[in-house]
Amino acid sequence: MRQNQLVLDEWKVFRSSLDDITQHPRRCQQVVLNFMARWYGDQTQLISLTHREKEIARLATSTTEPLKPQVVAEHLGIRVEHARKWLRSLHRKGIIKPTTKTTSSG
Repeated sequence: MRQNQLVLDEWKVFRSSLDDITQHPRRCQQVVLNFMARWYGDQTQLISLTHREKEIARLATSTTEPLKPQVVAEHLGIRVEHARKWLRSLHRKGIIKPTTKTTSSG
């Protein structure tokens, strides 16, 4: 009954047995990836990224700190000005967003 309600609420439901998950985890992973590709793999939404942009995006996801141009420049071995250019490009594509500085008055 719960599953039916989830489907009515437009959830995507994928059922698998615990035995399959414990005995064949790789196969289950492949099935889940195939379902995700079918449900969310709309080719019209893909954003084309250069190799450098992909590397910066990977760097951004590997840290909890705000990504600074100096860190990007050091990681890629480029000048800070070029790192800023790449960060702006990723921002225009909607991949990253700038952090906002909060100041306290008083």
